[in-house]
Amino acid sequence: MPFTFKLSKRLALIKAASLLLPVAALVIASCDIRPRSSTGVDNPVAQIVVYPDTLTLDPQQSFQFRVFGRTQVGDSVPVSVRWETSAGTISAFGVYTADTSAADAVVTATFSSATVTGTSKVRKRRFVKLVINPKNTTLPSVGSSSSPRTHSGTLATA
Repeated sequence: MPFTFKLSKRLALIKAASLLLPVAALVIASCDIRPRSSTGVDNPVAQIVVYPDTLTLDPQQSFQFRVFGRTQVGDSVPVSVRWETSAGTISAFGVYTADTSAADAVVTATFSSATVTGTSKVRKRRFVKLVINPKNTTLPSVGSSSSPRTHSGTLATA
């Protein structure tokens, strides 16, 4: 190929690229790429979100709760919280352990530098019923030589 053909081809490619450059700059300029504060200084934390918001646990079972803050403009930001619970125990890191009481618990995360809180409800699985099977059985009476008695199974609820 002659040199003039190669040169004209290269110049044509440069011209096409130079036409696309202003369009790309316009697209980038139209995007909202303002830096947002991850500390919540410019947009203070308006809400604390505890995940999950409802949970069911067995007695003595543990679970790691998650938490994040939400600013007034809707951004998610990391937050430092103080954990509390109405029943059971919770560590400073959000690890909850259910107790054996029958009461459900409320886990609360309070934002360290404000009065903003988030909560989660912990339902405890309870012993609902005990079924003895078989329902009827024949047992000899203790300490007697009389005929065996038939006893019915029982159903206990708590």
